[in-house]
Amino acid sequence: MSRMRLSSAHKLAFAFPLLPILLSEAARAEAPDFERRIAPILITRCLECHNEREAAGKLVLASPQGLSKGGESGDAAVVAGRPDASLLIERIESGEMPPRKRDKLQHLPAEEIKQLRAWIAAGAVWPKDRKLDLYELTGEARGGRDWW
Repeated sequence: MSRMRLSSAHKLAFAFPLLPILLSEAARAEAPDFERRIAPILITRCLECHNEREAAGKLVLASPQGLSKGGESGDAAVVAGRPDASLLIERIESGEMPPRKRDKLQHLPAEEIKQLRAWIAAGAVWPKDRKLDLYELTGEARGGRDWW
């Protein structure tokens, strides 16, 4: 019997179809915990203006439906798996969001942006039936239920 030798090109041909699956699995493994990392950022930095009662730009960031629906532009705020195509990241990194408050810039710390990017890259997984509430965590401007 002769042994069949595979060239590098053949090896790549076999591995290539698996590449998206392997990359997807790697991204999921690096996904930040939604409740510990992502929800607090959205609640304390975004929900003051983008909640269900007062949706600035018609954008609600309290649910996955709001993220996918987007705001006035009609484009999704988050494109799962693609942070560079997500308006949320674009607006945050440009310094447009969060907007100035009392004439003071409100830029997110680099670590929070990194967490949001990692979460989106990993598929922007949102826990089933989870809706964020503006008052569940204490922010700079108000006490939340966690304070009481």
